[in-house]
Amino acid sequence: MNSFKANSNAADIGLGPSYSGKLQHGEFLFNEFTRLFDQYDQLAQIHQQYGNEQKLRILCYQLSDYPSLVETFRALCSNDEALLDKSLFCSWFSFLLADQLKLSVVDTKDLFIAGLAQELAKAGQAQLGDSPAGEVGGENNETNTLGQVTTADEVRRFLDSIPRLSEQLKVIVGSHHERLDGTGFPSGKVEHLFSLVEKVHVVANEVIELSGRYSATLYDFMPVLPILRLNASVYDRKIYCAAFKLLSAGQELHGGQESHDYEASEQRGTGQTARSNSDSYVHRNLSIQSLIDRQNSLLLVWPHLLTAAAEVSVLEDNLPVMALKQIARRAWILATTAGILSDDLLLWLTQVDNPAEVRSELAELDVLLDELDGIISTYQHKLETFTGLARNQLDEAKHAMLVRLCGDLKPPQETFDLEEFTILNMCD
Repeated sequence: MNSFKANSNAADIGLGPSYSGKLQHGEFLFNEFTRLFDQYDQLAQIHQQYGNEQKLRILCYQLSDYPSLVETFRALCSNDEALLDKSLFCSWFSFLLADQLKLSVVDTKDLFIAGLAQELAKAGQAQLGDSPAGEVGGENNETNTLGQVTTADEVRRFLDSIPRLSEQLKVIVGSHHERLDGTGFPSGKVEHLFSLVEKVHVVANEVIELSGRYSATLYDFMPVLPILRLNASVYDRKIYCAAFKLLSAGQELHGGQESHDYEASEQRGTGQTARSNSDSYVHRNLSIQSLIDRQNSLLLVWPHLLTAAAEVSVLEDNLPVMALKQIARRAWILATTAGILSDDLLLWLTQVDNPAEVRSELAELDVLLDELDGIISTYQHKLETFTGLARNQLDEAKHAMLVRLCGDLKPPQETFDLEEFTILNMCD
């Protein structure tokens, strides 16, 4: 009998882990968090300012009431340290957000455990031994660290096999791949369909995803702050304001002067934040001309996005339509509030004499242009998928227009003019 089944059976007959075993499990988890803080100064800075060592230790020892989870966690530690660190971060950051939002003790505990269990469920499948690798199909499958295919149903089955886990916790774990704009999976729900605790869990996962996308170093959150400011204008403001406040604290180590107060920071607007070491950004090779070219490229497809959004806005609501509306709304707020497609910004760029003096502002603009480009690409993909699935639900004219707009939303492709090339060569 493997350790997973042994622990489950022990819990079922009321024996549970011994007191010494609980101490070992709790100490192990707490030591893993300590290692994370020792390894990443940014996280240690945030924890020192906003964390609570005593509460964190208590939560670690409470998790030892679920020995199956801890045993699976140990298995995860030995197989994939990056996955382990991600689950530790999501658990800890959800705990901090819950404290900032003054959530109940029960909600805080569920969020804390869910942050760990979202990855444990994958490794746990290896111990369940129910489904051979590759047996289950479907687009919502995930391949776990041990090479097995894990579906949302299998993850749920793993969680159901653990005694005393709350129903809310299981729902939270199932939402870690969801996003508030409906672009996540497996359900593709949009913001108003999530509970508050689910949204906290989604935001914690979104933060680590954004950091990986835009930061040159792990857990450097400076490039993420402008996007959190944007999202606070679109989605649940109090959650994103809390996330902004927490992550700003970690930037002091880079000499940053980012305000920990979201409202004060927001008043300064785009280009007036992120004054820390600009080398923290992934996009370090910036030039004024490249930014202007990217702005011009986005301006070419922007009118088509507005047209598509207007056409979709009159359609009957379902999950795909609601997701399209949310994505378009976020794009609109980014373009208008941040002003990254404005003539004023173009004028400012053309008047910059010394790019080195405004390197941080250029880096932030680079991130926001990337984000808008990604939003438009996501919208185009979602719209293309929707038009394919809803062909029979749309009248012929509406369907044809949406199909045409899908093509218009694709980035313009450079074409090779052989005649022009030949004439230029003859001139030379």
